[in-house]
Amino acid sequence: GALGRTMSHLLSLMESKRTTFEKVHRFLWDRYRAIRTDMSIQHIKDSFAVGCLEQMIRFHIIAEHELCEETASVSNPHGFNSHLNVEQMYKCLTSLF
Repeated sequence: GALGRTMSHLLSLMESKRTTFEKVHRFLWDRYRAIRTDMSIQHIKDSFAVGCLEQMIRFHIIAEHELCEETASVSNPHGFNSHLNVEQMYKCLTSLF
């Protein structure tokens, strides 16, 4: 369905060589959060949902590793926010149960 195509597209963006992970991270973070919210609202809890959540969790782990030195600051307000990243990862993890 549409959700599966969306997840495939987002994964392709994450693996794209055309841009850096740092540049695509904010967009992916927002889209993954929206998808997780949609799955929760629609009560989607099947094996497909588990696969989506696992993909999201991998994204957050990779972000934590790849962007740990790009932290948000006064001079870099759009930098990486580890606290928000970990918070979203925990929400994905708790959605698995």
